[in-house]
This record gives sequence, C-alpha cells and structure tokens, in this order.
Amino acid sequence: MTNQKEIEALIDEAFDRQKRGNQNAPWDCLTLVGLTSINEGQYAAYLYKTALETTPAESRPLLWRRYVDALSEMLIVVGLPRTLNALYSMMPLVEKSDLTYLKRSDWEADTAARGWQYATLTHHDWVDRYKEVALYAPDVAHITLNLSIEKLLSDYSVHDGLATMALLLTVLVTTNCPLQASWYVDGYLRHGGERETLHDIVEFAKKIVHDTGNELPADFPSVEEMLGGTTP
Repeated sequence: MTNQKEIEALIDEAFDRQKRGNQNAPWDCLTLVGLTSINEGQYAAYLYKTALETTPAESRPLLWRRYVDALSEMLIVVGLPRTLNALYSMMPLVEKSDLTYLKRSDWEADTAARGWQYATLTHHDWVDRYKEVALYAPDVAHITLNLSIEKLLSDYSVHDGLATMALLLTVLVTTNCPLQASWYVDGYLRHGGERETLHDIVEFAKKIVHDTGNELPADFPSVEEMLGGTTP
C-alpha cells in the first residue's frame, strides 16, 4: 500500500539534495519521472507545489519547462497514461504566465545527424542493432529513432546529456528493466559522468521503488554488475 508520508519525505529529500548543491543530477526531475513511471504521478502535485515554494516568480516558467521536458523525454519509456496522470495533477497549479518559455522540439529541423551522434555516444557499437530492429518491427524503430532519439533525447536545450542519462536510468530501474539500465549505466559514463554520482542515481531510483511500497527483484544488479556484465 502506498505510504503518502514516505513518498512526500522522498520528495523532500530530493529537494534537500538540490539545496546541498549536488547539481550533478536533477534530483527533482528524477523523482518526478520515477514516481510517474510506477503510476504514482498524483504525487507530482506535491513535488511541484514544493518546488514553487522556493521558486521566484520570474523563474516559474523555467521550472515548468524543466518538468515538462523531463516528462516528454521519458514519455516513450513510461507511456502516455502514466505521463498524463502526472501532468493532470500539476496542471491546476500552473499559471498562464508559466507557459512563457514552454519548449516544443523543432520537429521541422533536420535532427537525424544530432540523433545519430547521441545514439553513437550513448550506445557505442550497439547502435547498429537499431537497424536490425527496423527489419523486424519498422514502426518500433521509427518511434525509437525518429521521435525518441532524434527529436527528444538528443535535444540538450533543457536537459544535457548527463541529465538525460540520469532520467533514463531512473525510469529503467524503477520499471525493473536491468538490461536496458545497463546500457545507460555505460552511456552515463560515456557522457562524462562520475561513478559516484552514477551510483547515487541508481540507489535513489531503488529508493523510489521501495518508498512507494514496491520492491525490485532481489537479484536486480548493482551498478558494478551492470558495468561488468554487459557489452555496450
């Protein structure tokens, strides 16, 4: 059963991490997508309300832009219904003026090169397997490459490469996808991340699962196991 006090304490912890100056990961955004991924998106309202308490009026549009971008980047992994649940819970708290800097990916721009560069850096030689997927499931490959990677994940105007890796790692851990998480553990380091921060991100994702009353399998791999047991 969901424990409201534990989840609210988890959200408070995320903001405490931000206040301590640990800016190597967007802890509030990680919490947002983590909760959304396990269908606890209703707590996004508490998260957003907490963020607004310390956000100057002039910074509100940038705050909303960050949260929308985090949800947009993770949409294909998390799914539309759960993403909408998080959005619906926050929307009553959003003022019209908060939408000033709302970002929409440049769908008309030629982003193929940018997307391929992102995929190569993140996945190394594994990126060629996307071509194999296209043979068996062309629509899946199209959505993955042309929408998720080219349009969203490779766009660093809001979240840079490290932040994007952290978002992906969080939802892949919270949704119990160890194989895919191992790809982005490697990707996080390729994007210049530090192992200590990487470990903190994965452990925090596991904490999200635990504090919402869920559990990962006992054999869910550690960061060290994911780094040592998967060919990038």
